[in-house]
Amino acid sequence: MFLVACPAIAAAQTASDVRAAIALRATPVAAFTPLMTPASIGRRINGAQFALRYGLAEESGLQTHSVAVGTLFELGSNSSVALTAGASDAECDGCSPALLLGLGADMRVFEAGDFAGPGSSLLVSVSGEIGYAQLKPGDNTALSLGVGAPIALTFTTDGATGMRVVPYVTPMFGIGQINGSCAPGACERSGSRFVLGGGVGVWNPLTSISASVGVSHVMIDGGRPVYGVNVIFGGR
Repeated sequence: MFLVACPAIAAAQTASDVRAAIALRATPVAAFTPLMTPASIGRRINGAQFALRYGLAEESGLQTHSVAVGTLFELGSNSSVALTAGASDAECDGCSPALLLGLGADMRVFEAGDFAGPGSSLLVSVSGEIGYAQLKPGDNTALSLGVGAPIALTFTTDGATGMRVVPYVTPMFGIGQINGSCAPGACERSGSRFVLGGGVGVWNPLTSISASVGVSHVMIDGGRPVYGVNVIFGGR
């Protein structure tokens, strides 16, 4: 998995930089692109939503596929919670699927109507996410924490019932840690990196399906972005 590809980003980096990048990329914090949560897009739902998530990373010619299912809940009118469980699998000899888990929450803190024309709105939220992942090959594990500020601009095609088109961006500060074998004094187990994610999504208040495509990038020299798709069902 990412331990196989880490030499591509090791040059000119500190040990903590590299370990943070690997941990963040391996866990749902950066293995997938950001979700369009109810809070971040200003959508009211009447039940749980279910998400299918896919992320594709490529490092040194090695592709890693991450797939997961998620559940989203609305907490009040401005907050939501998301759970993610899945696996990642690298296309390499001896590599096997690795478990990944995530828990995130966000809260909308600002909303401005008609921001970029009639029917448009600007929404700003604060978010937090914790993640866990196995690192294969080997028996190491990764832990991560991300704190972000999702910003979404919503455009409506036809009044209150029209299709919404949502470009969004999520700048995030991330902390990553790798647990496992390490020679005494030879490595730093944790570090921090910035993560920039975003994309474009669509949803309609008359349907129970929404979807988005996007990118997530851990800011480190030589690092490559993750490309992803999220499809959400339910909650109408």
